[in-house]
Amino acid sequence: MVGLKDEKYPILEWSGQQKGIIQPSKLFKNKDIPEVCIFSFFHELKEDLQKRGIIKKKGRFTTVPGQDRYFYKISSSKKNENVENIGLIFPGIGGPLAAMDLECAIARGCKRILVAGSAGAIEPDLDVGQIFLIQSALRDEGTSYHYLKPKRVIKAHKQFLERIKEILDLKSINYQLGTTWTTDGLFRETSEKIQKRKLEGAAIVEMEAASLMAVAKFRDIPLGHMIYCADNISGAEWDPRRDLDTPSSRRSFMDVVIEIGIQLSQS
Repeated sequence: MVGLKDEKYPILEWSGQQKGIIQPSKLFKNKDIPEVCIFSFFHELKEDLQKRGIIKKKGRFTTVPGQDRYFYKISSSKKNENVENIGLIFPGIGGPLAAMDLECAIARGCKRILVAGSAGAIEPDLDVGQIFLIQSALRDEGTSYHYLKPKRVIKAHKQFLERIKEILDLKSINYQLGTTWTTDGLFRETSEKIQKRKLEGAAIVEMEAASLMAVAKFRDIPLGHMIYCADNISGAEWDPRRDLDTPSSRRSFMDVVIEIGIQLSQS
């Protein structure tokens, strides 16, 4: 007997807290991932972080057959501090893959997550490199609907968000706080949709936040999401802003994220 309530669209048919047939906790025997973990979508910085001695490869992290990926431990900060018990994972791009990686990280011992991602600005005053702290996300993707009841917006974990804000304020780091628009359709960010999302309060657009926030909420794990503002889609034409969006700018952002992650691991 099927107990799901019929809805107009399959994605709206919420199955509650019922367990999935495949559980990540059954796939992994070892709790080998640190309790505090950074999820970084800046894959291009992996080699730089290794060369600077900030991260060290620790073990395999493969969730998709055919991939050969690893997780890392942060061994020192930019200030050459010794660091313990904080990990770094470079997850898959997009909501479904990132969510699957988060599920596996949680199953392997991760209990607090700090996400480092990039986004397009839909508010023209957001400069390249501006740090944006996600307070809420418009759920215009699919993955979150498999974890939470259908709702337009998901909010960040309040206490964890406040702790991140506190650390940023103590370090006098400039940031903006607000709403993101999470979409699955990179090439379907139309002018009409952009304007509508702006009216709903979104300042940026990306492809993972709502999905990751939903997984974390479903698994009762605190998660915070820091964003590096990159390209701009607020005008009539896309502005990639490549002259300003440099490796050095991204590296500086990642250094800040690691400093915040270290502080979180010590509290």
